[in-house]
Amino acid sequence: MTLSRLSENLAVGAALTLVYLVAGKLGLMLAFVHASATAVWPPTGIALVALLMLGPRVWPAIFLGAFIVNITTAGSVATSIGIAAGNTLEGVVGAYLVRRFARGPQVLRLSIVPRMFSLLPCSPAC
Repeated sequence: MTLSRLSENLAVGAALTLVYLVAGKLGLMLAFVHASATAVWPPTGIALVALLMLGPRVWPAIFLGAFIVNITTAGSVATSIGIAAGNTLEGVVGAYLVRRFARGPQVLRLSIVPRMFSLLPCSPAC
């Protein structure tokens, strides 16, 4: 790997970590019962799209962003690592399933998808 490619990967990773961190903090502003539990978690969508568009090489940035969100909220190191691992795995598995069963990243270009996700918050919570 060349130095320019490495610096590009690090810049993408740092930007993704920052975006995930900001989205996570904004999502936690909606927490009512516990400081680290919320019904709305925007970083999941960010992780899924990043993994679909950039590939699995960005999982460390997602893990780091999730870890920082949790360690700065109300968690110990051990619980923050566990939650970050879960947040990372949900994105990795979700991206795998979309690639396997839903045409991969091309699914994001379909006109029905934005409408479907805009209606999702209107569905009753289980």
